Amino acid sequence: GAMAGFPPQLRRAAETAGLLLRNEREQMRELLGGRIIFPDVSSGGTVRHMIGRSLRSDARLKYLSLGGLPKTIWGLGDVRRGRPAILTESIIDAVNLRQMGLQGLAANGTGIAGYLLRELRRLPVLLILPQNDPAGREAARRWREKLGHARLLDHAFAAGEKDLNDQVLRLGLTETARRLRESMAALGLKD
Repeated sequence: GAMAGFPPQLRRAAETAGLLLRNEREQMRELLGGRIIFPDVSSGGTVRHMIGRSLRSDARLKYLSLGGLPKTIWGLGDVRRGRPAILTESIIDAVNLRQMGLQGLAANGTGIAGYLLRELRRLPVLLILPQNDPAGREAARRWREKLGHARLLDHAFAAGEKDLNDQVLRLGLTETARRLRESMAALGLKD
């Protein structure tokens, strides 16, 4: 409807949000077209941000997010403060965590803006699950240093597994969830 211009308010809102762009021939195109969309939703149901992951392996940009909106920690808007939250680098890992019944959050990269650090510090129990590569371990170390109360989750990966999603693909959600809960129990935590 927004692409066709019906109703006009929807099209204007989509253009303002950056969802619709004009090409050099003044034709409309969707910014996140051809991607899996991960909306970041608040507890009240408001979409705070959107991230699109390309389905093409040869895509120049694997992930793309809406410009003009403040960066968010995916999933932070609806986290329950009475349960442990697990911060990851990858939105796919955070989605996997949620499918396991855990509270997954994603930084969507290795950096976290200062205003987001303040929001994360408000969580009583915050765990950091590093990716299984040098950049991921370094990012987790920096996050831990900046967040103070956060704890690193010592979770074992097999050789060749870059992240939690690789482990889920190899072992399945149930076995990966069991192993994660064992890692949490080693810290004296349960979900």
